[in-house]
Amino acid sequence: MTDAVRREFLLHRFAEVVSVQDADAVMVGVLKKFTTSAISFSRSDFATEYRATLWAQVRVVTKDGTVLWSDRHLTEFAEYRQTPNIFESEANKKAAVQKLAEIMARDVHARLFRRICGMTPDELRKLLAKSVAPGYIVIGTDYLVRRSVAMIREVALGGAPSDFNVDSFRAGQDDLAALRRIVRTLPMMGRRRVVLISEIEKPTRTI
Repeated sequence: MTDAVRREFLLHRFAEVVSVQDADAVMVGVLKKFTTSAISFSRSDFATEYRATLWAQVRVVTKDGTVLWSDRHLTEFAEYRQTPNIFESEANKKAAVQKLAEIMARDVHARLFRRICGMTPDELRKLLAKSVAPGYIVIGTDYLVRRSVAMIREVALGGAPSDFNVDSFRAGQDDLAALRRIVRTLPMMGRRRVVLISEIEKPTRTI
């Protein structure tokens, strides 16, 4: 289950997967129960199909103890064929358990993203693909801001080189006089230029 969740987060890049010591938030999960039950039978009353069901509880907690998301009653199931060949049946059961882990990992990832961002990663990507707004204000925890900005930047650039089309400013420290020039500069080898302005809550200079 842990490997399935890790793969899901690495695939979508919603949050960077790091060690517990370096993490802004930690996901903690407990597998509460696992059962298999026959759901189909042959004419000779031999079980030909089973259902594997998994119950788990998961929560995501920040360093300061804030619970970003939790669910104590996660439940998923997958079905598999039972045959007279015990090795084939065990292989089918193992594949069903793997499928269970993947389904639950996708569900956890999508629900966490929706809880924090108001939509799933796929929904956000589709929204950005339809139309990229002139500007976005991104607020939240450090890792959420980083990942959301990374996704917006990726879609906005559309494959254009970031070395020439991404500029960063800190409203509270950097001299923003160049900002006027930057926003008027045409992008290079792409359709858009991305300008990131951080610390806008404490500017010391007017633009």
